[in-house]
Amino acid sequence: MKKSAACLALCLTLSGCFFDEGPYPEVGQGGFAEWGPIEDTRARALQQRLEAAQRRGAEVYEAAAYADASLLLTRCRRELAAGLMIDARTDLDRLERQITAMDAALERAPRRKFS
Repeated sequence: MKKSAACLALCLTLSGCFFDEGPYPEVGQGGFAEWGPIEDTRARALQQRLEAAQRRGAEVYEAAAYADASLLLTRCRRELAAGLMIDARTDLDRLERQITAMDAALERAPRRKFS
């Protein structure tokens, strides 16, 4: 009886390892919040501004600021997905200031086309 109970418990425990709950991101590529669409209009607008800065060469001329802004956008997406609206608003304010400063620095950078 004890052996069959132990075998049943082992089978039930191991069976959880074989169920697939959906497409997981690659290791090191973030969680589910990074893969879904951005529902918040302000966060979406800031993402578009960050992408525009990337096209203008932010990864070259403002590499540290661009990396920080990208990480902060990811943090905002996670906070929004988790329902942490006050934290998300605070970080979105900070992200907006960072992108504005990066845009100003890019205006002073030499003109080159990046794709």
